[in-house]
Amino acid sequence: MKYTSLLLALTAGSILLFSAGTQIFAQPATLNPLKKGLDDLTNRANMLLDRAVVGGQTLEGNAANEALSAIAQAKDAYKDALAATSHQVTSKEQQVLSGISGALDQIQTNTIDGAEKKITEVILMLPFIDKEPQVTTWTGNVVGTGEDITILRVRGIFKDAARAGYEPTLQVNNTPITPFEKTNQELSFKVPTRAFPALAHSLNPVAVDLKIPYDPGFLHRKDIRQFTIGFLALPSSSGTFTLFQSTYIPQTFKQSRSCQLRFAGHEDVIRGCPIDAGWSVIPENARIELVHEEGDGFGHDHWDLGWAITPGTVGRHIRSDGDKSVLIYNIYFTETKQEPMPVDQKLADERLKWGDSKTYTITGDGATFKAVYIDPAGHQVGFAMTSAANPYIHIKQIGAQVVVSMAPFQ
Repeated sequence: MKYTSLLLALTAGSILLFSAGTQIFAQPATLNPLKKGLDDLTNRANMLLDRAVVGGQTLEGNAANEALSAIAQAKDAYKDALAATSHQVTSKEQQVLSGISGALDQIQTNTIDGAEKKITEVILMLPFIDKEPQVTTWTGNVVGTGEDITILRVRGIFKDAARAGYEPTLQVNNTPITPFEKTNQELSFKVPTRAFPALAHSLNPVAVDLKIPYDPGFLHRKDIRQFTIGFLALPSSSGTFTLFQSTYIPQTFKQSRSCQLRFAGHEDVIRGCPIDAGWSVIPENARIELVHEEGDGFGHDHWDLGWAITPGTVGRHIRSDGDKSVLIYNIYFTETKQEPMPVDQKLADERLKWGDSKTYTITGDGATFKAVYIDPAGHQVGFAMTSAANPYIHIKQIGAQVVVSMAPFQ
């Protein structure tokens, strides 16, 4: 029986793969270039996978693990060449190495469709592809709470799947599950959600075995290739979130100002205090206060002709005829302005189940949302934009609609 170990992390709407631990042995003095190339690609794919898992990047994680799957199958296909102390890389082997490297380049730049296409091309180049089962991609919808049944779809090459006595099985908690749909390229299983027990505050790894019988075409009529598939069940709680509508509403601001003015000698002038840019003055709120006076007083040496308020100045018009006439005034006034300011209104304060989605309507021109999310581990995350996400929750505004989805890692 052949074993290929692959570990994948499953989330709502998608599955993430995690490679099984890789043992590193001492290399001979002269490295086998094919072995070194595949080992280097394994290390690089694992680094991309780690980055994707930390960032909650489902597509990148799946693609990285598909690359790891291709590498594992290449190592199996070329096991005789890899065991040699020296080896001349053939043109076909070089195409395999280059194909996987190109796929990793595209994963690194988030060009996932191109990466998956290259990975498929690599697997189709491997020797014995027409004799042994191959597994390329996985999709599913396993959640910590929600539906009783999840659909797991495994894609690859299963040339004997429809033959009597060659039925693939998924081993879940010592119970074999056969596919409810099967073709030479895809196997579909209904798996009880209870097979993936959930922890309260963190992801929980669980594993199942996929056994695929096949006819090797020599010596005996049946062999079995087994894939160990692990899932990460989501926490039993999806956390809670509070959603706010943030609308800009004009608000009036006021501030008090003052300045001191001096009039002396023969003058017929307007002196004033500058008004701050963008502000205006309420004339009836302006007042003056006499601080100092020299001369014969009002009506003799000088005359106060009243306010002269312009858009940029709060002024006082004074006419003075006396040589010794001196007036010092303080002017007190209030500036006002209107400015749109964000005002928050709570739209929701609730908990959704994994996989659920809900739409909320916001009102007001230019309104956006704000949200506070408490994740299963109790960490608080704040959002304030038109589209936001973290590995557990996705929030998107489309026009006047805000859609909140508990769809992890999508």
